Amino acid sequence: VTGDAEADDLYIAFNAGHSPLMIEVPAPESGSRWEMTADTSKPAPYDFLDCDEMLGAEDLKTAKQQSQTCLDNGYYTVAPYSCIILTRVVKEASSDELDDFSISSFTISRPAERASKPNKPKKPRKAKAPKIEPPQKEEEDET
Repeated sequence: VTGDAEADDLYIAFNAGHSPLMIEVPAPESGSRWEMTADTSKPAPYDFLDCDEMLGAEDLKTAKQQSQTCLDNGYYTVAPYSCIILTRVVKEASSDELDDFSISSFTISRPAERASKPNKPKKPRKAKAPKIEPPQKEEEDET
């Protein structure tokens, strides 16, 4: 479906199969991007991404951000027996910088703390050669 300059193009993908399907999303026109409108594999109210009484503005923003990385990279996984609807939207002038925020306190788990410390090189171990005993000769009976 081709829309006008208001960027209301749609891209619809169906997966009628029983396994997930990785699709390549067509490159949007310059100055625009694809945004998730519906993914029928998601539970309600996250299946249709529109701000309403069930899905507030903050939840809507978070839900759309979850799929946006894949869409910006040109692919998306369509779950079995489902469809997705993407809408082409004009990119807003924004920077990739994070909003200002502050952290008053935080804790780091012990596994994360251990993982962040540089590893000390381990001393190589000397391999022990297995003891090999010569085969024992069987005594022959003289009869």
